[in-house]
Amino acid sequence: MEAVLRWLCLLGLLFGQAPCHISEQRQRHSVWTSNYLRRSDQRLPRASSGWDGWGPWSPCSRSCGRGLETQIRLCLGRPPRRVGGLTRRCRGPSKRYRLCALQPCDGEASDVRQAQCSSFDNVPYGGQRYVWKAIVPEPEDCQLQCRPEGRGFKATLAKVVRDATPCSAGLDEGVCIGGTCKVLGCDRLVGSRQRADRCGVCGGNNSGCRTFSGILTHRELSEDYQVLVKIPAGATGIVVSARGNRLALRAVDDGRFIVNGNWTWDPAGVYPGAGTRFLYRREDSTGAHSLEARGPLHGDVLVMLAFRSPNPGVNYTYSLRQAGDWPASDGPAAVPGRFLRRSRDAPRWVPRESCSRSCGGGFRKLSLSCVRDGVTVPEDECAGLNKPRDSTAEPCNTQPCPGGGVYGAHWKATSDWTPCSVTCGEGFERRDVTCVDAKGGALRESACGTAGRPPAFRNCDRGPCGDQWNTGPWGKCSSECGKGLQKRHVTCGDGHRNSSCDPKLRPASEQVCDMPPCAATWLFSEWSQCSRRCVPGVQKRRLVCAAGPKSCDSLERPSSEQRCLEPCTASWYAGPWSQCSPRCGNGTRQREVLCVGQQGGRWTLVVPEGHCPAAERPASVKPCDAPCPPEWLTSSWSPCSSSCGGTGVQNRQAFCLDTAGRPSQECRGSSKPSVRRACGLQACPPPRQGDRACRDTKTRCPLVVQARLCSYPVFKEGCCESCRRANSTHGSLGVTP
Repeated sequence: MEAVLRWLCLLGLLFGQAPCHISEQRQRHSVWTSNYLRRSDQRLPRASSGWDGWGPWSPCSRSCGRGLETQIRLCLGRPPRRVGGLTRRCRGPSKRYRLCALQPCDGEASDVRQAQCSSFDNVPYGGQRYVWKAIVPEPEDCQLQCRPEGRGFKATLAKVVRDATPCSAGLDEGVCIGGTCKVLGCDRLVGSRQRADRCGVCGGNNSGCRTFSGILTHRELSEDYQVLVKIPAGATGIVVSARGNRLALRAVDDGRFIVNGNWTWDPAGVYPGAGTRFLYRREDSTGAHSLEARGPLHGDVLVMLAFRSPNPGVNYTYSLRQAGDWPASDGPAAVPGRFLRRSRDAPRWVPRESCSRSCGGGFRKLSLSCVRDGVTVPEDECAGLNKPRDSTAEPCNTQPCPGGGVYGAHWKATSDWTPCSVTCGEGFERRDVTCVDAKGGALRESACGTAGRPPAFRNCDRGPCGDQWNTGPWGKCSSECGKGLQKRHVTCGDGHRNSSCDPKLRPASEQVCDMPPCAATWLFSEWSQCSRRCVPGVQKRRLVCAAGPKSCDSLERPSSEQRCLEPCTASWYAGPWSQCSPRCGNGTRQREVLCVGQQGGRWTLVVPEGHCPAAERPASVKPCDAPCPPEWLTSSWSPCSSSCGGTGVQNRQAFCLDTAGRPSQECRGSSKPSVRRACGLQACPPPRQGDRACRDTKTRCPLVVQARLCSYPVFKEGCCESCRRANSTHGSLGVTP
């Protein structure tokens, strides 16, 4: 028996299994191995060739935390033959696996990857210990990649994760075996092509499904996330598509966004959530977006629209199991760890008042209740549905009346079926369905009602998918510290020349790896507390070169000091108001407003205004209006009575007036402005030659000029010079030169 076990261990090594120890495995495997060999000898004669039948399943490799059961078969008969340079006796695998022990181990994280990362918490890495967190790997990644808590790098702590660790294989569930991600069938067999139908029945034909579908045409929505429909727990075969606006998906249980949350647009890819995987596709050039999931959902999810532009329509479809069509408790139909929910009528808002018409489109006043299965239920069950406001007119009985109804409205398929959404396997086809009148003109959907509406979606099956891409384990990072590059082998199918895989789905063969910081790098402590409060201060930290004082690049040395401003307790203080400026009339008063901080228990420190609440800042300027007293106002000066010689006089008037322009007696006489002043102070030009006899012989010639008496001969002769000068300055005064 020991020789047989050694032969089986060698066979396991050839197919990628870990080495086995005969002494440890003898007791566990002796029973099923001997039973298998005994059964093989009984089934086929020695002259037979080809594969023997599958042996019994081995015990589970683990008692908890996901393990694998193994089956093997022997290749019997003729000696090996060479095919394409390879020695082959039988085609196909000699070993297959089945998932087992799905419950988590006591004291171990339910996340299998996290449990493996946590096992390295007490193992030094790069001379330090870290608390490791699992990283969601790239599709089909079967390396153990972890990230230390609070640090920016990631590390590959094991080249191969534990067998049976979940991995992503598109919408299919996968498990890692020997460092390669293998598709897991719904029968829990690794590599099986058995798939669940739309309702999650393993190998089913969709006969037990109830499908829900619709087109959500809410056109004008507020610019925010809008809940369009709630898909219940247990739903399968989920497909949602939109154009123009972006779809978002949110779990009801914890409120977490699965795709496109918080106005952040996720790239196309596979996103886990609500117990399943959602395949998100986006075509930025056309604005098309879609979400697909096989399900079943472990909880309700909300389909939302990140609304930015008018909604041309959102199509959705999902299925639920029909009541009474439950899988057997011990059969392979139900995937362990998942559940299905009994199908019921979907909740809906139901009006309490009757419709104004029995067909052809009527209206009713709404007073709404949430109803499921004919029973009023709490309104939160209708939370995912748009609720019209109470007491508004709601269309009703929109089905056509006999003979075509008022409008002759009816449903019509207005486009051909689109190509199948997949190139292999099961997918869907879509077409446009429009409500039209008798002449083919488009009507609103409410005019046609829901009866007789052709389906807008249908399933399509493009046959079994061809060869799949296989990936090897990631190689060693090209750098032992910092960033580097990892590579892996990517092959199609079993490597034969006639293998055909979709090049668009080819996994990446290279990726960036992020190792711990290099030895010759700067390490630094946390920043110290700010040296001052309320006012700008300084923070410091300690710098150390990990490889010695002279090994690090001084140009890359981080700063050891930075300015800081610690918040403090501060309040506004205001000084007294100044006098009105100007002293009378419309003016302003001002005062000083300061932000004062508390230092040493006393309010003594003036701090920047940012420490005080801006909304509570007192006013520093306000208007004022003080009455003005009466004052002296004057008219303009009169013309000078003489232009030269210092004998001229100017006069004006002075008035005491109040602010309203009324005469007043309250002006001080001492401040009254003068009403008379001398003028013409410059010297007069000398008389011209030949006029020596023309001079003033009288003493009051300025008065003669002022009184315009120069036209009289007696004054003209006695004041000849003054009259002539006045005549040349002011025009003719009746003086003849």
